[in-house]
Amino acid sequence: GKIDAAQCRKLEIDLEKLYVAIHRLDIWAKIVLQKIFWEGLSEKRIAEELNISRSTLNYRKGKIYKKIREEVEKGKY
Repeated sequence: GKIDAAQCRKLEIDLEKLYVAIHRLDIWAKIVLQKIFWEGLSEKRIAEELNISRSTLNYRKGKIYKKIREEVEKGKY
């Protein structure tokens, strides 16, 4: 369906919050996100490249997602 101005503005605000949340992550977290979302690598490949176990990667990935979610919900700039 059609998106009205209010929905569009909310999406812009949500995207800005997401950008800020990602920007605040440490470099390790940014590298993980880059490998997952931009390079499209499998968890197995990412773990190999970072010389960590898949379970460690999954644990750290969970912490990254939680931190992003908290930052977005907090909405601090």
